[in-house]
Amino acid sequence: MTLFKQIALTVSLITITLLSSVMYVNYQSTKTDIIDTLYQTAVNNISTLSTKIADASEDNAIIASTIDSEFDSGYYNKISFESNLNNFKYTQIDHEKPENIPNWFIKITNLNIEPITIDVTNGWSILGKLTVIADKNIAYNSLYKVFINLIYLFIIYVSISLTLLYIIIHFILKPLKSIQNQAESIVNNEFVIQKKIPFTVEFKDVVKAMNTMVKKVEEIFIQSTKVAKENKELLYIDPTTKLYNRRYLMLKILDTIKLENKLGGGSAILIRLDGAEILNTKLGRQKVDNIFLQLANIFKESTNNIFHNLIARINATEFILILPNFTKEQSSIISNTINSKFNQILNEQQINSKNIYLTIAIYQYNSNITIKNLLTHLDSAIDIAKAKEDSNLHIYKDSIDHEVLAKEQWREIIDEAMNNNNFVLRTWKCINTNKNTLNHNVITFTIKHNNINFMYGDFMPPTISLGLVSSMYILVLEKILKTKQFYKSNVVFRLSNEFLQDINSLNKLENLFDKFCKNNINLIFEVHNIVAINNIDVLKTYIKLFNKFNYKFAINSFTNESNDFNYLRVLKPIYLKSDCKFLFDQPSASINSINTLTNTLDIKLIATYVTSIDEINKLKHINIFDVQGPITDKLIKD
Repeated sequence: MTLFKQIALTVSLITITLLSSVMYVNYQSTKTDIIDTLYQTAVNNISTLSTKIADASEDNAIIASTIDSEFDSGYYNKISFESNLNNFKYTQIDHEKPENIPNWFIKITNLNIEPITIDVTNGWSILGKLTVIADKNIAYNSLYKVFINLIYLFIIYVSISLTLLYIIIHFILKPLKSIQNQAESIVNNEFVIQKKIPFTVEFKDVVKAMNTMVKKVEEIFIQSTKVAKENKELLYIDPTTKLYNRRYLMLKILDTIKLENKLGGGSAILIRLDGAEILNTKLGRQKVDNIFLQLANIFKESTNNIFHNLIARINATEFILILPNFTKEQSSIISNTINSKFNQILNEQQINSKNIYLTIAIYQYNSNITIKNLLTHLDSAIDIAKAKEDSNLHIYKDSIDHEVLAKEQWREIIDEAMNNNNFVLRTWKCINTNKNTLNHNVITFTIKHNNINFMYGDFMPPTISLGLVSSMYILVLEKILKTKQFYKSNVVFRLSNEFLQDINSLNKLENLFDKFCKNNINLIFEVHNIVAINNIDVLKTYIKLFNKFNYKFAINSFTNESNDFNYLRVLKPIYLKSDCKFLFDQPSASINSINTLTNTLDIKLIATYVTSIDEINKLKHINIFDVQGPITDKLIKD
């Protein structure tokens, strides 16, 4: 119960109690006055009646007539006369109940009117005794009217009092709502400063304290972001070209070439600047560095529309461009554009391009290629391009091309899988190494066709090409939600960029969640860090849907790509997953800044691709205790 409700309820009870007490006292006072009035009237009337009876002397008929006449006046409940002379006794009693008075009121009122008895005398002789009881019905009628009026007054007073109290309490506690909103914002990793300071001393102190805390937390976040950015530049950015260096390339290249797309791979371009020594001699180091910077900008401008591209300076004169979902023909066009723009730079510097030129090698890779093979093919292609006399560009070609046949085969396999639900669920464990407990299971899936299991990375490219990603994901999610093995457990499912960009995916998900929300599976949806950075607005819509069904959101493949970490504050992932090789590559200052950043936003940091106990121990030294990788299946058995 809220503080406002507690105070309102307490004050309301006190107010009602006080008003009830006042009304009760008022009612009892009125009751006493009415009884006293009746008694006094009866006393006055009995004297008159006594005189009339005394005048009637011993005529019993006149006495009875006198009593009847007085009784009919309606002021008495009982009149009784008992003669001492001739044993004459006469009584009149009213047995009727008061009209229009509820029985419950009569019961709770329970009027007790005392009888009045006097001696009837004639001179010094006592003729008899006269007893009267005042009419209760008069009292009941009067009291009932008073009671009804008091009830109306009570309702009016209570209504007015409670309304005024509500307004007053609401006004006094109004700053508390702002404090509550600020507290909720802090829980949601939002740094909200409350500018309006309450006048109530206690509330004022709380607001000032919370504002100070928010400022400190925000300063920590900003400082951590700044340190992370500086460490990234020191570790991974080439100071001359502002491109990534070889160190970053080796950390990210595998993640980039395995990125999901309809091509199932992409193109790699290796570019070498021949004649750099001549440039240095002719222009000097500073001007040559400026040419390298201009060349790097040409790379960026030529590829800025390519999702998740990776551009790096390998050494003094060689550059590599990894372009996912790009064919060798498209890469050839980009390469010619780069070559043409570079020649323009040389012409502006009045440099002969005969001895100073770019040598370009292109290789179209598949996502299952190894880094070693990719670089070997590029080296071979660059040597061939160098040896050419008619061109400075060479495209490496694999000896066998199964593209047309593969498309037809995949169409058949995918259609059968979706029609017959031939999906096989597989899990990877994420564990906490301190407690040796399971955090969650990451779900992936394969397709079973003719007793052969096809891996996710194999069938996803043709699935994307056919536009069936959204429908396939929904079928797999439905299978997960129906699997009793996952009930009451944490299950992670990864969403691809293609799924998020499909306009039908959101409605399909909501319908699926509505249908299976009672199955009690704790779903966590992961997306790639690059996908999160480039789809903030889209993801906010999905996260709103996840929250509606108490599902969670998280990010994988975090390698500090962005210089602005506000996207983490906006999306509020429950954890970040990062390759342990990236974490081990960070100096202590960088790890501390990442840990501070995630702790500030209440985000857990999880290491992935962990293969050994030695790596687990190294991670513990940098305060990372949640891991995922081949080693986890050995540590925790099903």
